Amino acid sequence: MAFAEHEFALSERQPDGSTLRATLHSGWRQRLERNPRFPPPDGLFGPPCPEAARYLWDWYLDLARGRPAGEHPARLSSQEIKAWCDLNGVRLRPWEVTALRRLDDAEFSAIVQQLNKARALAAGR
Repeated sequence: MAFAEHEFALSERQPDGSTLRATLHSGWRQRLERNPRFPPPDGLFGPPCPEAARYLWDWYLDLARGRPAGEHPARLSSQEIKAWCDLNGVRLRPWEVTALRRLDDAEFSAIVQQLNKARALAAGR
């Protein structure tokens, strides 16, 4: 789960519209041009995805791709998960459904935190 939480945090939009991942990577790349041994910034690289769980991460990314973006995020519904399974010919085991829901909870939490942060910044202006 630490891998997923880190990935979701790197998706946070910055004031210029780019993601945190793109911002960190761009700054590091510019520094590498001057010093090839410059270490990556804290937060750019997080824990690796466990190899045994890689397929669940890939499935989740495909499943969540259809999530509508905007001011009112929603969790994936059972119907959306079932439709994805039907379209892809996948039969999920109960523990895989639980894992996908935990990934969705983690992403949902990250989205809500990012929206709250953006609202607070907008209100402070």
